[in-house]
Amino acid sequence: MKKLYYFTGVLLTVALLSGSPNHLVFSELVLQPNEGSYIAIQNSTTAVVDMSNYYITDATDVTAGKYYYNLPDSADYWSGSPFDFILRFPDGYSLAANATIVIGVSDSATFSGEYGSNPDLTLKQSFRQAYPDLATAPLAPFNILDTGAETLILFYWDGIATTVQDVDYLLWGSNSHAVDKSSVSGYAPDTPVASQSFMPVHVSGEKLVRTSDEGIETASGGNGITGHDETSEDLAATWQILSLTSSKPNIVSFAVTPDEPVVGDQLSFSAVVTDDGILTAVELIQVFGGNTEVTAMTSTGGDNYSLTLPMAETAGGLQWKIRATDDAGLKDSTAWQLVTIGSGAPEILSATISPANPELDNILFFTAVVTDNNTVTAVELLHQFEGGTVQSTTMDNIGDNNYSASLDPINAEGTLKWKIRATDDEGLQDSTSWKTLNITDPSISLIPFKDILAGGYEGKTVVVQGLLVDYFDITVYNGPHSLTLEDNEGYRVECTVWPSDWDIPNSPQAFLLQPPFEKYVIRATGVASYYAKNAVWQIGVTSFDDFDIVKIYGCPDPNAQTNEYGDCIYPGEYAKASINPAPYVMIPTMGEHLDYEFSFPANSRVIVRVFDISGRFVTSLVDEYYDEAGEVQRTESWAGWDGRDHLGQIVPPGTYFMHIEATDFQSGKTTTDTAPVVIGVKF
Repeated sequence: MKKLYYFTGVLLTVALLSGSPNHLVFSELVLQPNEGSYIAIQNSTTAVVDMSNYYITDATDVTAGKYYYNLPDSADYWSGSPFDFILRFPDGYSLAANATIVIGVSDSATFSGEYGSNPDLTLKQSFRQAYPDLATAPLAPFNILDTGAETLILFYWDGIATTVQDVDYLLWGSNSHAVDKSSVSGYAPDTPVASQSFMPVHVSGEKLVRTSDEGIETASGGNGITGHDETSEDLAATWQILSLTSSKPNIVSFAVTPDEPVVGDQLSFSAVVTDDGILTAVELIQVFGGNTEVTAMTSTGGDNYSLTLPMAETAGGLQWKIRATDDAGLKDSTAWQLVTIGSGAPEILSATISPANPELDNILFFTAVVTDNNTVTAVELLHQFEGGTVQSTTMDNIGDNNYSASLDPINAEGTLKWKIRATDDEGLQDSTSWKTLNITDPSISLIPFKDILAGGYEGKTVVVQGLLVDYFDITVYNGPHSLTLEDNEGYRVECTVWPSDWDIPNSPQAFLLQPPFEKYVIRATGVASYYAKNAVWQIGVTSFDDFDIVKIYGCPDPNAQTNEYGDCIYPGEYAKASINPAPYVMIPTMGEHLDYEFSFPANSRVIVRVFDISGRFVTSLVDEYYDEAGEVQRTESWAGWDGRDHLGQIVPPGTYFMHIEATDFQSGKTTTDTAPVVIGVKF
C-alpha cells in the first residue's frame, strides 16, 4: 500500500533562513520516491519577486558540452534527454517576501496521491518552455531527478542579455555534473569543479533541507544575480538530510511594546513559537547604530517567549527580528521589523488652576511642570469661554521646570475650558486634555438637591441647577410637563411646568423636550413641593424667565465646525493624533459609557478603534475626514463608547485599548496614539 504523507503546515512551509542571501534560494529537495519528488524555493528577501524571467534546469550534459548558460545563443543549452528539463516560470508569476513555493516534479494528481495535497506548481503542467514552440519539459513519467548524482540550477535571463545570472545552484551525489564557466566568454570565474561541494542523497521517507544561509559562499565577483559565486557554497555544510515529516519552528504574534518608544522607555519583545520537535533557541536579533546583538528570549510558559531590554538611552531606528531553532537544526525567523526610538516629546507632569472654584471677580492663576529631553521652546495656556474662540496665552518660565500664567477676571457666568500645551525644539508636543471650570455668580444662592429632598425647603422659592436628563408629558392626564434635573451628586428633582403658565411644546424652547437628553444644564427658579402620589420633589416653574440654560454640552455655537454628532471641533495646531479617554474604568453592565476626546492634524482621515489586550479588533467608533486640525469631545452617552463590540455584545472585563489613527491625505503621513481603558464588573 502506498504511504501518504500529510504535510499540512510542513510540506508547504519550509525553513526560513537565519542569514540574508538577498535572493531566491532552494530550500528543500525530495529525490525519492519518484512520485513524490519536489523542489521548494524560498524568497528570503523583503520584497515581492516577479519570476517571469526565472528559469530552472537539471539538463547539464558534461560529455556533449551542453549547459544552461548557452541559452542566450539558443544552441547547446540543454541535454535534450526526456528525463531532463529547462523551463521558464509562468508569465506574471510572483513570490511574496519570505514566502515559499513547492514545485512538484510530476503532475498534480501524482503529487496529491503521494502527499494528500497539491503543490503550488508542477514542472509538467505549470511552466513555459525555454523557447516558445520547443519542448524542453521532461517527457519521462518518473526518474526525472536522478537519485544518484545530478545538478539543479535556478537562473535568471531577461531574454536580451548575452549572459544569464545564477540564482541558486545545487549538486548532489558527486560533482560529476558540476558547471564551471570560468573560461566562457562574458562570465566571471566559477569555483573549479574539483573544489565544488555537493550534498548527499537520501532514501524514501527523507528529504534534503537547507538549514542555514549560504554559509561561506563567495559574496562578490561571481556570476550570481547578487554578485555571489553560487558554485562556491559549501552544500555539505548548509544542507542536511531530515525526516520527510520534519518541519521548521513557527513564529507568530510577535510584537514590541511600546510601539512608539522614546528615550527612557524599556522595550519588551514577545512572540509565540511552536515546533513539532524541541526548540533549542529563541533569539532576538537587533541592529542599532550599526551594531548587531543576539539575545536569548525567555520562555514565559507554554509557547510564549519574551525579552525586555534595558531603557533606551539614544534615539534612532532599531531593526529587529526573532529567530527560532529546533533540535533538527531547522530555523525560522520573522522579517526585519523597524521601531523608531524618539527623543521624547515634552512631558507635562502637572497642571493646576487657582482658585479651584472661581467667582466673577477672581483672577485665574495657572501653573504647570514641564520636563523634556530636548529644549522646551514654548508652554502655552489654551483657553475657551462658553464655546467661543480658543485663545493662547504664553506661560512664563519661573525656574525648575515650572511655568505660570494668569487670566483677568471673567465677568460672566459660564464654562471655561483650558489645557496646557508644550513644544520643544524638535517640534514635538505634549498637551493635557481639556479641563472644564465653572465660573459662578456669588450673588446667586443655589440650593443643593439633597437639601430639597430632605424637606427643608417645602413651600419656599428656591434656585436649583442641574443637568436635564429626562422629560415626561403628563398633560395627557391633565397634569403638567415634567422635566427631570440631576445634580453632580446624582440627586434628582422635577421641574413642573403647567401649560396655562408656559406652553413649552409650542414655544421656542420646545427643543428641550426632544432626546437625546443630558445636553443642557438648567437653572430653575420656583416653589419646592412634595408630590406624595409619585413620591417626588418638584420645583414649580411658571415661565421661561425662571428657566435658564446655563450650559450646553455639544456645540452651542451655530457657526462653529461640528462633526456628525454635533460635537464642537475646537480649532488649533495639532502635529499628531492623540486620544484621551476618561474615566479609564467603566462598568457597561450598569449602563455606564466612556467619554473621550481626540485631536488630529489638518486634512486627515481620522479612525478611532477599540482593541483588546491581544490586539484583536473590538469595534470602530469614528471614521471621518477633517480638513482642519482640531479636537473633538465625545461626552454624551450616545456619542461615547458603551463597552460593546461591533456585534453589539458587552465585552468581557479586562484591559482594552482605544487607538486613533490620523492620515494626512496630502503627505501620506500617519500618526497614531493609544490609551488604555479598563472594563470592570460589579460584584
